[in-house]
This record gives sequence, C-alpha cells and structure tokens, in this order.
Amino acid sequence: MLALGSATVSADETGIKLKKIEVYGTTPLPGLGLPLNRIPANIQIAAPKDINSQTGSSAADYMANNMQGVTVSDSSGNPWQPEINFRGYSASSLLGTPQGISTYVDGVRVNEPFGDVTLWDKIPSFAIENMQLVPGSNPLYGLNTLGGAISVQTKSGRNHQGAALEYEAGSWGRQRSLIEYGGVSKDGSVDYMLGYQHTTEDGWRDFSPSHVNQLFGKTGWQNESSKLDLTYIGTDNNLTGNGLTPQNLLSGDREQIHTRPDFTNNYSHFLALNGSHWVNEDTMFSGNVYYKKSNRVTKNGDLFESELGNGDTLDGYDTTLGNCTGADCQLVGSVTNRTKTSQDSYGATGQMSFNQDFMGKQNQFIIGLGYDYSLIRFKQSERINLADDGDIGDMSGGFTGSPVDQVFDATRQPIASGAGLLPQRQTTGLTGKQYTARLFATDTLSLNEKWHLNAGASWNFTRVDNVDTLRGDAS
Repeated sequence: MLALGSATVSADETGIKLKKIEVYGTTPLPGLGLPLNRIPANIQIAAPKDINSQTGSSAADYMANNMQGVTVSDSSGNPWQPEINFRGYSASSLLGTPQGISTYVDGVRVNEPFGDVTLWDKIPSFAIENMQLVPGSNPLYGLNTLGGAISVQTKSGRNHQGAALEYEAGSWGRQRSLIEYGGVSKDGSVDYMLGYQHTTEDGWRDFSPSHVNQLFGKTGWQNESSKLDLTYIGTDNNLTGNGLTPQNLLSGDREQIHTRPDFTNNYSHFLALNGSHWVNEDTMFSGNVYYKKSNRVTKNGDLFESELGNGDTLDGYDTTLGNCTGADCQLVGSVTNRTKTSQDSYGATGQMSFNQDFMGKQNQFIIGLGYDYSLIRFKQSERINLADDGDIGDMSGGFTGSPVDQVFDATRQPIASGAGLLPQRQTTGLTGKQYTARLFATDTLSLNEKWHLNAGASWNFTRVDNVDTLRGDAS
C-alpha cells in the first residue's frame, strides 16, 4: 500500500512540503499498515504512475526493469507468459516449474490451485493501483511463499476519475487499445471503475500470434467507518509461444520455429469482495470473500521418439512391433498433445488489527483466519503419427498400410492423416479437491524511533483428495 501526502500553507506564501510516507500492508488484506522503516526487509513498492509510464506486456516486465533482484526468463516464447525469478525462486506460468513466490490481487491469492502457477496475462497492468514485492519466506502470505510474495492492489474510481482512451501500434503487428472510465457519486459514498484492454500481435517468430482480452471492473462504497469494494477481472486470451529452437536450425532464419503449434487459451473470471470497518479509533476489522474460475486449454505439436524391442507393444496401443533388424527398434514421428484444465476456487479471510500501546510502547497486533476450497479437473491426450524413416518394421493391429515419411507439413505442424496415424488416446485424467484452513498472527513492537521488533506466525491445515479418472485410483 502506498500513501502520499503533500500540503501547502497559503497564509505566509511559504510552501511546506510534508514527507513522503510509504506504508506497507503487513498482510495481503487491507489493514492499518506500517511505515517501511518499521519493517526488517527491503519492501519494494511500485506506484501507478511508474507502472503506466513504462512499456511492457505485463506487470512482470515492470518488475524486471525496476525492482532489485528480479529477472525474467522467456522459456515459453510468449510475452504474456514470462517466468519471474526473484533471488532463485520463481513465479512461472509453465506447469511443472518449481514455484516459490505467492501472488495476490486485492488480498486474494491468484496462484492456480493446479501446479501453483501464476498466469500473468490474467492480471491487467492497466488495472494496477500499486504493487509491492515482499522478500523472504513470510508466513503471513500462506503456503509455498518460499522466496517472497507479490501483492497487487487494483484501481478505484475514487482515485482515477474521468475517462481515458489509448491506442498504440508497433512492430510485428502489435496493436493495443484501452478504454477506461472512473468516477464518484454526487454524495461521495460510491465510486466505480470500468476498463477494457485488447492487445493483438503477430509475434516476432513465425506462426506466433497472440490475442489478449482483459476486462476490469470495480465498485466501492464507504462512509466514515466502513468500506466495501467489489472487484471483477475477466480474461479470454489466446497465446502462442512456439518454444525453443535448436541453434543449428536458426542459422538461416532467426524467426523460424522448430515445431508448432504451441497454443494456450486462458479463460477466467475473478470476483472478490473486500470490506473493512473501524470498530474504534484503534481497532479495525477487514476481510474478503472471493470466487475464481479458470479454464486453460493447450495444444502442442512436437517430435515423437520411442524405442521398442521385437514383439513389444507401444504403450497404450494394441499394436505389436515385429521384424526388428536389431535388439531395439527406433520409432520416430510427430505427436499432438492436448490438455484441458478446469478450476473453481472459493474462499474467505478475516482479520482484526489493533493499534494499541503495549507497556507504554507503540504496538500493532494482527490476528486472522481463512479458508479456501478448490476443485480441479485435468485431462491430457495425445495423437501420434509414425514415420517410416525409423526402424518401424512390420506393425500389426493398428495400421491399414505403411507409414509415410512426411509427418510434419511445410509449416512444421503435425499432419493428422496417413497410414502411420494412431488413434487419439487420453494419457492422464485427474480430479482433485483441495481444502486449506489457516490461522495467522503478526506483531510489531516499537521500542523507540529506531528499534522495532517484528514477529509473525501461521498455522495451516491442508487436505488434498485426488482421483485418477483413468484408473480409478484415489489418493
């Protein structure tokens, strides 16, 4: 959280500028906050004017350019699917990457339940009010916060009144258009904000287009002691990142690809209701409830290789390999992999914040609890097309003729026809449920203006129920 103050005294024509005060929210929820000089860590904060004044596809680009210790790798090949690295820990969009950074938007953890990945294309950069990077393994930011946490607060119509319309165009067919409008009711109790951004580009590599659609809306109400904010973020993004290409294939054309497609569609809804209430001058209650829906579909074309012995059966197929010329036969071809992930998450968190002296010393104590539930459904399938330039030999039980040499077309996309084409089969099926309950507390005691004691703790209970829908196994 960031608070800026300035004032001018007009009585004697001499301007008095107040100090800039940066306030850190000690938990993801809105609360009382603490001045940064009371926190034993290098908290890095970004203001909206800093984020909006720089170019980039996502908030990750700003972090890499302006925050110490942050680097970005582009192994996915798409600017909206970066991997943030902070002091050796990652927040990546790639499933299977070890994740060690938690990401929050308006007090809600937005790491996906399946794989704990962070999908940066689902956090509209134009909707960010401020962002803070918290280093270290902070228990107040929940499970798997091993290397740090990123906390994002979104804009409100109270701080961003009026309309804005933007359009920009650039290399590789990039075009971005943005429209947003914010305002406050006549009595000042209600504020509202609505924005939509569409970005499209062809990509700097062959066959690498992306289309990003981000919708953001927020409405709030407040009086002297209470405040409510309802936030909605919706996305429907088609992203192409055609992976890495061996260097020896790039000598003639740096824009060419190895195989294609490598396509991802992210479709999501995010709804969060945040509230706070001053019980008295020193005590505040704050909390939120949320719902998240995330659907992800991927399609990936790649090379296929496998070794079988004479008379062996290719895994998952009733196809026997015969007439091998050696101990092992090499199967080569193309494969099209598909995945579909559906996730629904619900949760609620509440906390009490106390700003009351302890033994004559300034003290802030926060205690809270939360509960989260997630339902996950995941499927993966493959379609193999075998070529005859390997040691295929005589295959029975799966073909109507001999395989052909050509399993990729001229654009390096797998060919879904021919005698070597095997039936599509599902390789993975999973349904999972995750339940997490937590209790957390933190205390900051100020011994004097220079010395402050800070402590935090969290207790978590998590239960995971997984069912293998292909084999019926439960765990």
